[in-house]
Amino acid sequence: MSDRNEFLICWGKSADGQLATKICDDLQFVAPQLVESPIKQKKIVCGEKHTATISIDGSAYSSGNNDFGQLGRTGFQRQLEVISALETKFIVDIACGYNHTLLLDSDGMIYGFGDNSRGQLGFDPKFETVPFPKRIVQSLS
Repeated sequence: MSDRNEFLICWGKSADGQLATKICDDLQFVAPQLVESPIKQKKIVCGEKHTATISIDGSAYSSGNNDFGQLGRTGFQRQLEVISALETKFIVDIACGYNHTLLLDSDGMIYGFGDNSRGQLGFDPKFETVPFPKRIVQSLS
């Protein structure tokens, strides 16, 4: 959740780093916690065990479990990290599924990454995982 001042506020279980608090264990935050970050958030979305955000400058970030490539980069992240493959893009919208992430840039291009075992990213399901952002739609405009 983002408050009107663009800060990230979270609660729940952070066993996979999905709360971006730098804490990864079975600790549960019952009361809302402010996540310290210099990044001002515009939109925050969650999958099963991952979180993805757009900052007010149009950058995309992710944290949490990355078993299916749903973070858009290699490795597991305990805190929000920029999705470097999209650094040159201005991201205007973002969505998460159970283990996948979708982004829309200012040029109308849609990118997806993560679990594609049932074709949920719009690619042939023989490509079960897409670990890095891949363009799905040429342009919506």
